[in-house]
Amino acid sequence: MIHLLHPFYLFGLLLASIPLILHLLGRRRIRERPFSSLLLLKEIKKSSSVWMRIKDLILLLLRICFLLFIVIGFSHPLVLSPVPFLGKEAPKDVAILIDVSMSMGMDGLFEKAKHEVRRTFRILGRGNRIILISFSDRIEEEKEIVDEAELGSFLDNLRITYRGTNIPLPLEVAEKKLLKKEGFIKEIIIISDFQKSALENIESVYNIIRKKKINIYASCIEGNKKNLFFSGWRIEPPFPLPGLRLKIYPKLVSNIEGPSPVEIFMNGVMKGVKKRTEEKTEVFFEIEPREPGYKSGSFRTRGDSLDMDNNYYFSFYVQKSLNVLLVGKNNEYSYLAAALSPGIETPINLKIIEPAELPRINPSQYDLLILYNTKIDGYVKARTMDFLAHGGGVLFVMGNEFTSEVNKIILEDIHIVKKNDAKKGFFTLKMIDTGFEPLSGFKNKGLKNLYDAKIFQYFTIKSNMKTVIESKNGDPLMIAGNINGGKMVLFPFALDSEWAQLPLKAIFVPLIYRLTFYLATKPEKLPEFHIGEPIRISSQKEGKTPLFILPDERKKSPILSASRKDYILKGTDLPGIYKFIPQPGETIPIAVNVKEEESRLDVISFEELKLLLPDIKESEKREGFPTSGKRWIDLFPFFIILSLLFLTAELILQNK
Repeated sequence: MIHLLHPFYLFGLLLASIPLILHLLGRRRIRERPFSSLLLLKEIKKSSSVWMRIKDLILLLLRICFLLFIVIGFSHPLVLSPVPFLGKEAPKDVAILIDVSMSMGMDGLFEKAKHEVRRTFRILGRGNRIILISFSDRIEEEKEIVDEAELGSFLDNLRITYRGTNIPLPLEVAEKKLLKKEGFIKEIIIISDFQKSALENIESVYNIIRKKKINIYASCIEGNKKNLFFSGWRIEPPFPLPGLRLKIYPKLVSNIEGPSPVEIFMNGVMKGVKKRTEEKTEVFFEIEPREPGYKSGSFRTRGDSLDMDNNYYFSFYVQKSLNVLLVGKNNEYSYLAAALSPGIETPINLKIIEPAELPRINPSQYDLLILYNTKIDGYVKARTMDFLAHGGGVLFVMGNEFTSEVNKIILEDIHIVKKNDAKKGFFTLKMIDTGFEPLSGFKNKGLKNLYDAKIFQYFTIKSNMKTVIESKNGDPLMIAGNINGGKMVLFPFALDSEWAQLPLKAIFVPLIYRLTFYLATKPEKLPEFHIGEPIRISSQKEGKTPLFILPDERKKSPILSASRKDYILKGTDLPGIYKFIPQPGETIPIAVNVKEEESRLDVISFEELKLLLPDIKESEKREGFPTSGKRWIDLFPFFIILSLLFLTAELILQNK
């Protein structure tokens, strides 16, 4: 049985046709020409002509054989040794998989991985076919390595990516590559930090490969586990408006003791620095956008072993105004209207109508519907339910003239019950649920201000919704919940100080503001993407020359989806802000961040890996790799000597 160590050299056999071509081109054609009489010339021996033809044919064969044998020799043909003490060990086909995902960018980790590749190459030695495959959540590069110079060039050009990890993928690719080879021994060596998130479905792939008698080795590269990264962010209020002070909260995950710095950048300029500590686990930054439009920025931290995920990018849209529709009678709502419109340049656009005007208004044009002392029946109920069904929020205020609704259902499971005269009177508050978003964040002074407010109650609210403020007599003062798909808050207060003191309290305006932003229909959030995901963004108008500007300032043209409603950009390999320009003069910032699971340095040890894959072997503890027991003889010297003999014979015959 013969195996070729370098079969690609056999393409050189085409060179053997060169002597034949030259021979055919050099043949003489017989042409008749007039000549004088040959009677006076001596007769030429016929035998000399025959010998010249035979000599040419022999020289042709010698030259062809010389080229054939030298090409075959350099392809290194191998034959099984007839005796055990002759020849060398059988050559192996080996695939070395090296992880270049982002987590391998920890301090010194990648250099350890490259050192392990070099060590493995030296152990395998010459004569083996070695394929190097670098991978992340895709195959980055693959190449068959012949010598150390080629290996050094491959490793020098290798770069860590921002992408995640998917180990089953390169295993499948390596299996297909190795099965195409003819070697008796096939091995796969995985060099990685083995993150747990990268091992999904690895058992099934591993078992398939082992059934095909391919040995698998693992080299677990361990690094510093100091971990610090961002997992997201939020903005308050969730309805950004110009002139409104916004709080931006980065979500920082850390296993490091001591303070961790957090910086915020807007338009490339640092806007603030905070320190996250074990006592102060949540930090926030305040910004005040002056103009409506798209905004973008980033957070930055430092101090852990992986700095590739120390930046987190975000973008949002600041609307021109928040549109509120207030339905009430006469001037009963003056306190409420004043709370919503405290100044001339307010970002809240308040429209006030009477209940009779509601049928002529399209509530979908508004972000919040407020019903003050309004009877909910007929068209009012229909419009309210429709507004809730489309995700809108409703603030229902029952004032001191809400007497006609006693003992009646207000909306679905909400109704009020009239109190007995003996139970009438002023009550203070017993409970405030600070877990309810509009009530959270108030300091003790503000909460005391709310607790001290006196309410005169002559009816009781009955509902299955959650009570978030309760008076001392057990009656709910504020309830909140979801009805028909939208948010609703019921809050009884009045403008009459003899009926309720709440509108006169300092906490009243900020409380109304918080309820407004809590209930307002949230603007559509700008989409956020992760590395490796295609950016898909809708555009109302089809631009003539839409364009993406990447974080490294390169420009790419997106493709239009089949539905012609979305623009798609593939190849998000860098984190940062991708600027989408659907048409001149309009820019939409799109944030692309690294995957959270890749930032979590949640790795698996070799012992844990062995429990998952029982037959796997640890490559670091081996000085060599097993063989099949068969020995091979390399016929390279034989064919080289044979080719030199043919060359010598050709030279001797040529000179005769």
